[in-house]
Amino acid sequence: MRNLAPIVWLLGVTVCSAQSTIIGPGAIRCADCVSTGQKPAPASFDELQVGLIAQPKPAYHDDRTLQVAIIARVLVPSPLLLEVLDFQDRVVDNNMLLVQKDVSAGKYPATCGIVRVDAIDLKSKPALSTLRFDDVITASWMYKRNERKPADFFAATLVLTDVRKISEPIPYFHTTRAHESCSNRSGRLVIYHGPVVDLVTVFNDGGISYRDALFRSFSRERISPAELSDLLKAFGSANFDQMPTSLPASDGAEQSTLTLLGARYQNVSIDGRESALAPLVRRMDDLAARATVHTELLLTAGKKAKITILDWPYPDISLAGFRDVKNAGNVAAMQQRLPDDFLSKLPLTHPARGFDEDPNRYVYFLQAGKLFRVTSNPDCRADAPNCRTFSSLDVAEVQGAEAALKATQLDYRVPGSLLGARPSGYLWSPDMGVKLGALPSQGVVISKEEYEKHKPVYFEILKAKASGLNFIDDGFLYEKVRLCQVEPGSIGECERSP
Repeated sequence: MRNLAPIVWLLGVTVCSAQSTIIGPGAIRCADCVSTGQKPAPASFDELQVGLIAQPKPAYHDDRTLQVAIIARVLVPSPLLLEVLDFQDRVVDNNMLLVQKDVSAGKYPATCGIVRVDAIDLKSKPALSTLRFDDVITASWMYKRNERKPADFFAATLVLTDVRKISEPIPYFHTTRAHESCSNRSGRLVIYHGPVVDLVTVFNDGGISYRDALFRSFSRERISPAELSDLLKAFGSANFDQMPTSLPASDGAEQSTLTLLGARYQNVSIDGRESALAPLVRRMDDLAARATVHTELLLTAGKKAKITILDWPYPDISLAGFRDVKNAGNVAAMQQRLPDDFLSKLPLTHPARGFDEDPNRYVYFLQAGKLFRVTSNPDCRADAPNCRTFSSLDVAEVQGAEAALKATQLDYRVPGSLLGARPSGYLWSPDMGVKLGALPSQGVVISKEEYEKHKPVYFEILKAKASGLNFIDDGFLYEKVRLCQVEPGSIGECERSP
């Protein structure tokens, strides 16, 4: 069976606490949503906004196809937008043999969450025309055969079939969660998509979930009924109901949006409304911090090595502007031949056996109070005109991490490293509240205040994961400095984390 990844990107992810094992009509409701001022959407069904498909035929792979039965909450009837609350995989072969699969084993990845449905079987039209916000339905995903490529399962598309509105209480497929994303069945109430991939979700029962830019999820915390009521009043104060709404794209992640699901589904773009929505965004940021309030941040210094700092012996050659002069072309000063005893002290630009095998790897130069990495080209041919001259050298200032991050002009929360695993390292700022040389071998838990004060740098170390980043502090290079964020009592997981 192929990796059925489309289910993953069709269904969004959020995590929270365990809920009831029974769902019925009107089971999901917001007790204090009247204070938001949000009004219900008019009852309407637009057939033209629903992709109806007559008699979709299943696609088979190795004589089997996968169907996924779902229980879902209706957010918008047309185009159809659902919040999946539970799911159950079913494998069907050509002899119509039905095999229930244990999705908790993770063989067929799928998740609960909000999904926009682009294709629905025509038989479900009568049920669709009666759906309203907060209705609960049962249905099934199926892989529809591509008639142009009937034997190619990989060309199949997903279609929602057998839609039925629930009119009586029914049991969920699982009494315990089949997947961590299905663990809160009280319904999403507020959703904040940050400017990158960060996500804050508040559920009707006060559960909160935070997914950061590293796709780590934190969902143990909750807010009290009074705090939830206060949050909803803030939406009323912001006159949120009057702001225009839009539906999420079916093929892309949301960014910079705030969604309220009280009396209706209302998804509002923050772009252009930064001032009006600033109080609500601050509350979302506070909830993100609240979700991680009981986690611990363990900082470890890694391998410690003494560096050699030499004074730059050529005062007429400025290291600060070296690359600009070199790139300018045939500058006479850059053509000076360099003595062998000087070149023999330099680390290599591209060591053939890697940084660790370079005998000069810890050599740096100081000029005008700034630290530089000066390297020679090991591939330079002796008969080349620029070989063994200043033009054959490469020079880079060893920057502080904060300055290097600012130079990228990018949001530090974007996935992936902005600094890169530079072997020569970055300067550890004296403003940091932790000295790397003072760290014990097992590391130390830093305070949340320290983390917030230097968050761009610490977050960059978090993104580096097990690879860590190299830093220079008080004449030493610390290789693979790491930061782990873990749940209380699980510091040992830091060494096993990727």
